[in-house]
Amino acid sequence: MRKKSFLYMGHHLNRNINIFMEYTGKILIGKGFINKYYIHMGYQRAWAYEVFEELVFDKGKLAKSVDHSEMAKKWRLDLENKAERIQKTSDNIPLFVEESFSLEMKDKAWWIE
Repeated sequence: MRKKSFLYMGHHLNRNINIFMEYTGKILIGKGFINKYYIHMGYQRAWAYEVFEELVFDKGKLAKSVDHSEMAKKWRLDLENKAERIQKTSDNIPLFVEESFSLEMKDKAWWIE
C-alpha cells in the first residue's frame, strides 16, 4: 500500500538529490495554498499562497531570495476589499486562458520585473 502522503499530486518529497545545474534565472515557489482562491485550470496565481518567494540563481548558485508573502497578502486583501478590480472571467476568456497556463514571470508575478 502506498503512503497516504504520496496519493496527491504536488506533495512529493525528494531526498538526497545532488545534481548541479548551471541554471541562471528565477524560480517562484509557494507554500500554504489558500483554497478559496483555487482556479480550476492552469497554474494557480502567486497571491493564492500564504508564503510566496522568488529565488534568483546565477550559474547554479542561489544569488538572492526575496520573500513576496506580504505583497501577496496585500494583493489578496485588495481583491477582497475592492471587488470591482477583479476582472470577470467572461470579460476576456482568451486572456484568462493564456495567463492561466503561462509560465512567464510577467503573468505570475507582474510586480517583480
